[in-house]
Amino acid sequence: MMNGLDRWTLVISLALPCAACDSTEPSGRTGDFDYGDSNTTGGDSAYQGDEIAGDESLGDNHGDGDSVSACSIDNGGCGNPTFVQCNDNGDVTCADINECGVNNGNCGPVAEFICTNNFGAPPTCTVIGNCPAHSFAYGDQCIAEVVDVSTSSGFSCALRVTGEPLCWGRNADGEVSEPPKRSAIAQVSTGGSHSCVLTTSGELTCFGGYSSGEWVDQANAATGTHTQVAGAFGQICALEIGGGIECWGRDAHGQRSGANNAAGAYQQIVVGSALYESNSGHNCALTTLGDIECWGSDSSGQVSGPNASTATYSQISAGDTQTCAIDIDGRLTCWGGMPSVRDDIANDTRAFVHVSAGESYNVCAITTTGRLQCWGFGDSYGQISGPNNSDDIYARVDIHVRETCAVTNVGALHCWGEFWAPTVSGFNNVPGQEVYTQLSAGEMHLCALTTDGRLHCWGYDDYGTVNEANASDAAYQDLSSSGFLRTCGLTTTGSIDCWGWDANEQVTGPNTATGNYIQVRNGGTHTCAIDNTNHIQCWGKDDDNQVAGPNASSSTYRQIAPGYIHTCALTTTNEIECWGSNASGQTAGPNDAADTYSDIASGYHHTCAIGSSAQIDCWGNDNAQQVSDASTFTGTPVQLALGAGHSCALDTAGKVTCWGADDLGQVTNANASTEHFTRIAAGTYTVCGLRADGTLRCWGYFDLDTGDLLVEPTP
Repeated sequence: MMNGLDRWTLVISLALPCAACDSTEPSGRTGDFDYGDSNTTGGDSAYQGDEIAGDESLGDNHGDGDSVSACSIDNGGCGNPTFVQCNDNGDVTCADINECGVNNGNCGPVAEFICTNNFGAPPTCTVIGNCPAHSFAYGDQCIAEVVDVSTSSGFSCALRVTGEPLCWGRNADGEVSEPPKRSAIAQVSTGGSHSCVLTTSGELTCFGGYSSGEWVDQANAATGTHTQVAGAFGQICALEIGGGIECWGRDAHGQRSGANNAAGAYQQIVVGSALYESNSGHNCALTTLGDIECWGSDSSGQVSGPNASTATYSQISAGDTQTCAIDIDGRLTCWGGMPSVRDDIANDTRAFVHVSAGESYNVCAITTTGRLQCWGFGDSYGQISGPNNSDDIYARVDIHVRETCAVTNVGALHCWGEFWAPTVSGFNNVPGQEVYTQLSAGEMHLCALTTDGRLHCWGYDDYGTVNEANASDAAYQDLSSSGFLRTCGLTTTGSIDCWGWDANEQVTGPNTATGNYIQVRNGGTHTCAIDNTNHIQCWGKDDDNQVAGPNASSSTYRQIAPGYIHTCALTTTNEIECWGSNASGQTAGPNDAADTYSDIASGYHHTCAIGSSAQIDCWGNDNAQQVSDASTFTGTPVQLALGAGHSCALDTAGKVTCWGADDLGQVTNANASTEHFTRIAAGTYTVCGLRADGTLRCWGYFDLDTGDLLVEPTP
C-alpha cells in the first residue's frame, strides 16, 4: 500500500531498454486447487513443477541401442557441459565452448559490451562507455532511475523517472498482470489486491481486485481529474483537482462516506487497510492548511488521536490500526497501533521528511539527512532491521506487513523482507537484465541460474527456500525449485545443496550424499538425482515406493521426472520406467510401451513424454484435461513442462503451447504470447519461458518479465 524478502536483503534496481544496456531496447499459501490424487495421504499439499535443465543430452539420446558414449558419463570428465564440449572419437578430448561467438555471449550489443571467453566457465561481460540518461551503472548493467515505490501484501509497483510503471509480485487477482502501458504516469499505488496508476493529466486507472470487491470498477468509472491516489485492502481514494475527496469500497466504519462527505480542501489522502473489518478501516486527509481529518474505525485511537491534534503537518500516512504524521518542524507522531512502537517513535528526536505507516504496527520514516529508520513488532523477515542497517541515503519508503521498499537519492530501489517476486518478481517485470541459463518453477517460488552459476531465487521463503539458496557462494550447473518448500542446486563439482522443508530428509538426504551427480530434481516430498554412472538415487518420503523403487533399479538413466507421489525416468536407451502411486494411473506409462522417447516431465499426478513420432503421450490424472488435451498440440515438440493441473510443450519454432487447468491464466496467457523461447518450465500454477537472450517471462501465479528489473541478492 502507498502512504510489504526474507531474512536476507534484495537490492532491486530497474533495468531499462537503454542505449548502453540494450541499444535495441506451509503457511501463508494462497488458495489450494484440487488436482489431487484420490488416494493421497499425509496432508501434503504442494507441488513441484518442471524445470529447465539446460543440456539434457546425458547419454545415448537416439534410442537405437548403441553403447553409451564416454561423454555421456560426467561429460567425459571435461567439466561443466555448458562451457566445455566433450568429444568421443575413441579418445576423449575436451574443447572450450566459444560462448562469446554466439550473441556476444548474451552480454549485450557488441558496441556496448566486451565478452571475454573463460575456459570451462561463463564469459566475462564488461560495460563499454557511459549509461544513457535516466540510468546509472550497476555492475555490468545500466539501471533505470526510480522515483517512487508502493508495496502491498506480496506485490509492489515502482515508477521510473521516465513515467513508466513497473509492477511485480503476487498476481492472484491481476494486480500486476497488465499495468497500463501509458506514458507520463505521475503516481503508482498498491492496495491489498489491486494497483492503480495516475497520469500526469489526472486520469485514474486501476487493475486487479477481481475476487475482492467492486471498488476497482467504481474507481475506473470516475470521470473527474485527480491529483493523487491512495489504496489499501477494500478501498481506493483519490484527491480531486479542486481539493475534494472521492472514495470507493468498504464503509463498515463510515470511512468511505466520511471522506466523501468532507467539505474541506485537501492536499493529501491516505487509506488504512480494511482487511479485518472488526477493528480496521479508516481514512485520513491532510488539509491545505496542514490540519488532519480522519474517518472510520477508531479501535486503537487511530482516528481520534490525529483529529484532536493542533499541530500543523506536512505529510501523513495510514496503516491498519495506526496513523502517523510529520509536522512542519519535522517531528514524527503516531496514533493507535502498538503502544511500545508508538513510544519508540516518540522518543526519537530526529527531524523527518517522509513517513510510511504499514500494517501490523510497522512504521518507517526518512530523516532530513536521508537516513532510513523503521520500527515494528517482530522482524522475522528483516523488514525492520534490513532498512535500519542500510548506509544509503533515501528519498522515499513504503512498508507493508513483511515487506519494505525504499528509493535512494540516486533512484536505486532497495527492498527487504518477504518479497514474492522476481521479487521477487508472480512478477510482471521483475529481475532484470541479468542473463540466465536455467529456470525452475515451484509452487510459490522461482529460481534461476546465472551464466556464472549463481542461484537467484524469488518468492515464498519459509524454511530458507529462497534466502538460504541465494546466500550460497557455490557455483551450480543444475537446479530444482519444485517440490514442497524446497530448493536444490547441483554444484559444478557434482555435489548437491538443498534448502527448505526437511520433514522426510528430502533435504538432508542429498546434502549428505557422497556421490558425484549430473542431474537433480525435486518431487512433492522426495528428491531424486542421477549420478555420474547414470543410476538414480532418491531421498525423502516413500509412502508409495516413489523412493525405494528407483533406488532398487539397476537400469541406467539420462533424465529423472519426480511427481508428487510418483517418480518416472527416461533410461539411456530412451525407454520409460515409473514407480510410486498409481491411483490416477500416473505410473501406468504410455500406451505404446515399445516406443522410445526424447523428453519426459511429471506434474502433480500426471506425466507426459515426447515419442519417436514427435507425438506427446500423457497419462495419469485428467481432471482438467491436462492429459487428454495433449492430442490438440499441433507443432513438433522439443521439450515438456508440467504443473499441478496443466501441461505445456515447446515446439521447434520456440512457441509455447499449454493445456489443462487455467486457474490463474497460466495457460491462456502463455498461449497468447507471440515470443519465442529456448526452454520452458512449469510451477504449480505458473508457466515460464527462457528467451534466447537469457531473460525470463512467466505467467500465472508468478507473472514476470525480467527484461525490466534487476534483482541482486546481498546476504
